[in-house]
Amino acid sequence: MPIVLLVFAACEAALGLSLL
Repeated sequence: MPIVLLVFAACEAALGLSLL
């Protein structure tokens, strides 16, 4: 499901930015 991948990518980006 493309939508699920987009949500997962968004979460990964948010976590990455929060860790910085």
